[in-house]
Amino acid sequence: DGLLHVSDMTWGRPQDPREMVQNGQELEVIVLNFEEETERVSLGYKQLIPDPFEDVGSRYPIGAIVRGTVVHTTDHHAFIKLEEGIEGIVHVSEMSWNPRIKSASKFVEKESVIEAKVQAINYDERRLSLSMRELEDDPWEDIAHRYPVNSIVKGVVRNITDFGIFIGLDGNIDGLVHLSDISWDETGEEAVREYKKGDEIETVILSIDSERERISLGVKQLGEDPFASFTSEYERGSVVKGIITAVDAKGATVAIADGIEGYLRGTELGREKVEDVRSVLKEGDEIEAKIVNVDRKTRNLSLSVKAIEMDDERAAIKDHKNQDVAEVSPGTIGDLIKAQMEKN
Repeated sequence: DGLLHVSDMTWGRPQDPREMVQNGQELEVIVLNFEEETERVSLGYKQLIPDPFEDVGSRYPIGAIVRGTVVHTTDHHAFIKLEEGIEGIVHVSEMSWNPRIKSASKFVEKESVIEAKVQAINYDERRLSLSMRELEDDPWEDIAHRYPVNSIVKGVVRNITDFGIFIGLDGNIDGLVHLSDISWDETGEEAVREYKKGDEIETVILSIDSERERISLGVKQLGEDPFASFTSEYERGSVVKGIITAVDAKGATVAIADGIEGYLRGTELGREKVEDVRSVLKEGDEIEAKIVNVDRKTRNLSLSVKAIEMDDERAAIKDHKNQDVAEVSPGTIGDLIKAQMEKN
């Protein structure tokens, strides 16, 4: 007996030998090797026909568009049979310009017929590297022209993650709405609950990175920033009224307007030291305070009651001084100087 190994039955992808030959079938083979000691004869069948990969470069040159059948898929690759003995491989990154395509097995189906472009020839592995996406125009080449920054676009929610919402745009590309760009008033974790896959929404183009193939989108930017509007009217030094919404030992959160909050530290309650703010304030109390700092980056307002008290003291002292001067004010400048000298 001689052994015809499955790897020597075909130049193509090895298959189950029982699917290629049957018991009792007569075959013409070639003797590849004979080991006298073990009396083992190795046989070959594919060697009777020319190796189709020998002239693959002339029949499948780089840049050529080919057509083949998907014979096997994994998460990262699809294997394409072009002809018996000639196989190509498409990496998942070469299937679409959309960077969110992560699984080849979900993008193409086994036995489906696809077209691709030859990128390279690997003679050692006997495979062609193919690209499906190169048959389409690169949507990132003119992305800045099609989607100018600050323009409003519509798209469909394709996926919702822990860090944001992916929106499908024309050209089979996705843009990301980060959690921080969903709402001015709510936290991202709260605001994202209002969306689900398949929703069509409007967004604003915030930035485009063509090299990294990323588009940043915003939803909250469709409306006016309440913090910016408020601080344009109430700048640092303004006195505002608000309601205490939360209190701890070190300070209190004050709701000043719709979606606008400030923080009042215990050290800013007055001249006297307060060990525990909860002993002085409680939720629901109305309070008047002065804006002593505006942090536009963190969108925080720092409040102070002590600053109002100090302003009132300074105003009272000034009024008192003015009254003293008025009571002793001479009729002429000379008299005023003389009076001041006598006083000194």
